[in-house]
Amino acid sequence: MKKNAILLIIALILISCSNPVCPGSQSRPVTTISFSSEENCHVRLTIYNDLEQIVKTLIDEKFAVGQHSVVWDGTDDAGNQVATGVYYYEFIAGDYCATRQMLLLK
Repeated sequence: MKKNAILLIIALILISCSNPVCPGSQSRPVTTISFSSEENCHVRLTIYNDLEQIVKTLIDEKFAVGQHSVVWDGTDDAGNQVATGVYYYEFIAGDYCATRQMLLLK
């Protein structure tokens, strides 16, 4: 991945609200994580709990150039609503990797 493409991804990881998990329209916590890339690359976005266990894999596929977004609705890979607490998302795109913290409130 080219350096400028990595910088663009870093600059455009956006979160829908500052918490970032906010109440949804149906009293369900949701957050939107958006990203952009200047070249095709494989993207993986994984949610972890505070014990570093995988809660949900939101993305694990190749993406084309452009802007993209994914919504996490506060559920695990089995579709179960997860508990209130601290969660982390790990974003990997090409050679770039970032981990951010979020708080799930109900």
